Amino acid sequence: MNREQRTATHCAIYTRKSCEEGLEQSFNSLDAQREACEAFISSQRHEGWRAMSTRYDDGGYSGGSMERPALKRLLADVAANKINVIVVYKHTVQSGNPKLTGKDPLGPPIEGGASSRNIAMTHGWFEG
Repeated sequence: MNREQRTATHCAIYTRKSCEEGLEQSFNSLDAQREACEAFISSQRHEGWRAMSTRYDDGGYSGGSMERPALKRLLADVAANKINVIVVYKHTVQSGNPKLTGKDPLGPPIEGGASSRNIAMTHGWFEG
C-alpha cells in the first residue's frame, strides 16, 4: 500500500431530489449537486480527500423518509468502513429539514460502523 492509499480520506457524494421532474435531462439537479461536491472535495485534496467513484443518487425520493435505495447503500458502506466523509450539496439534500422531520441528519446510529460520522457540505459543515 502506498502513502496516498494509507492517508486518503474516502469521500462519498450523496445527492437527492425529491421529485422526478427534470431527471430525464442530460444534465440535471443530481449532476449539478455532484459537480459542486466534487469541486469541494478537490479543494480539500491537500488534506487527502478523494472522491469515491461509487454514486449515491436518490432521484425522486423525499428527504422525509429513510427509505431511499442510495441512502441505504451509503449507510451500509459507512458501516463497512469504506467511507470516511459524506459530502452533500446542502443539508436539506441529505435528510430534508430536520426541524420538520425531527430526524438525526444521518438517521439512526450505525452499529459496528466507522467511529466518525461527519458530513461535509458545500454550504457549511456538520459534525455528528
